[in-house]
Amino acid sequence: MSIVVKYSYIGVYILMLLESVIFVIPSEVVMGLVGFLASQGFFNIYIAILIGALGNMTGSLILYYLSKVGRIYVLSIFDKNIDKKVDRAIDLFKRFDKWAVALAQFIPGIRTLISVPAGLAGMNLVMFLTITYIGGALWYGILGYAGYMLGANWQVILEFVKAYTYLVLGALALIVGILGAVYYSYIYKKARAAKAA
Repeated sequence: MSIVVKYSYIGVYILMLLESVIFVIPSEVVMGLVGFLASQGFFNIYIAILIGALGNMTGSLILYYLSKVGRIYVLSIFDKNIDKKVDRAIDLFKRFDKWAVALAQFIPGIRTLISVPAGLAGMNLVMFLTITYIGGALWYGILGYAGYMLGANWQVILEFVKAYTYLVLGALALIVGILGAVYYSYIYKKARAAKAA
């Protein structure tokens, strides 16, 4: 984290860009520390949050384009059946793209990954960047403000985010499981009705 102290706002930008592309540096660590340093007068918390969100948006844009271009390459290697499966997944993503990208900004790990389906689906770039920036700024604002208020105890954020992540991912898994069960039940009943007819 010495990069934050040594390079100030540029360090925040670089770390948040890297977090959005390769997930090595968790945002809660960086922005919690930034909040603490802001409480000591090292940063303006608002500028640091906005710059962090800009780094996040830049990293997300890189993944978006890599996914968009990579799809063509990957699909050229495999047979056409994979193309159909990818198209079905993309169609599903397109139905909920804005909501998926917005909600993903508040789920560690998923925040980074959401750029991939957005790029594959060719989501409207301006919409993608707008949602990513606003969502990133809100998430970083929460983390930065918590670090600011907690001061030297800013590392408490890490435990909170860990518990929050497990809770959110568990809830998402439950929702997906329920929706999957309902869907397969519907398909099964439909198949039985078609057989009976």
